[in-house]
Amino acid sequence: MTSTLLLAQFASQNIALFCCALFAGAATYVSLVEHPKLDKGEAELADTIVLASHPRPAIFQAALGAIGSLAAILAGSAAGATWWLAGGAVLGAAALWQVFAVLPLIRRLTGSEARANPRNAAQIIARLAKLHAALSLAALAALFMFIMKA
Repeated sequence: MTSTLLLAQFASQNIALFCCALFAGAATYVSLVEHPKLDKGEAELADTIVLASHPRPAIFQAALGAIGSLAAILAGSAAGATWWLAGGAVLGAAALWQVFAVLPLIRRLTGSEARANPRNAAQIIARLAKLHAALSLAALAALFMFIMKA
């Protein structure tokens, strides 16, 4: 391999590992800290809490997932390593899941619909908790793939 290709592979592996670790850490934090706090009877304040803590970080987390996925796919292509390609695909799927499943629910929760009906807010929070748990597992699986092959 040429030195330029090795440098590209090394840099993209490190970028993918860094972005995936941040994505996994954020998803795990939300699953283990934020959602249990909301389940403790704070459904009437959920729109305020989620508005303060979710939309911008969720967008940032999705961007980390997309960058990490692209970097992992580049690393896998440069090295011919299928584990990096698979991890990049898993991380990319988690980022897409964040954009197309989690963000719309956050927008619904912070909208006027949830304020009018606290029971609906509780259902959205329960669904968000399940989605974040799935995001955590997917991101941790991708991180495990990257660490094992780094």
